[in-house]
Amino acid sequence: MEIPQRMKQLIKDNFYDKNVEFYIYLKGVSSDGGRSKGGKEVKGSIDCNVHQTINKYIKEQYGIDNDAKLMITCAINEDVEKGYLFKYKDHEYEVNEILYLDSHLKVICI
Repeated sequence: MEIPQRMKQLIKDNFYDKNVEFYIYLKGVSSDGGRSKGGKEVKGSIDCNVHQTINKYIKEQYGIDNDAKLMITCAINEDVEKGYLFKYKDHEYEVNEILYLDSHLKVICI
């Protein structure tokens, strides 16, 4: 079923009340030749809804077995990839799974 654009806009205006900035760490080389984090590169930001979740719920609903801590709900056209990182309430999370549903994305984070 195709969701009308007006409905997508209403969902975004009423439910996506947070903004999350995604980034990745750049790989660097330390002075002794080892790999280190060389800063971070911002990959973008999205308007979304963020809520805590538990592994049991994720496994029952979607068949995914991981240590999920957060689930982000956002517009279907957002540019999010596995491995992206973000900070939320002073904790860093990593995008572990992305579920493409009819009207939105569910982004599962560990």
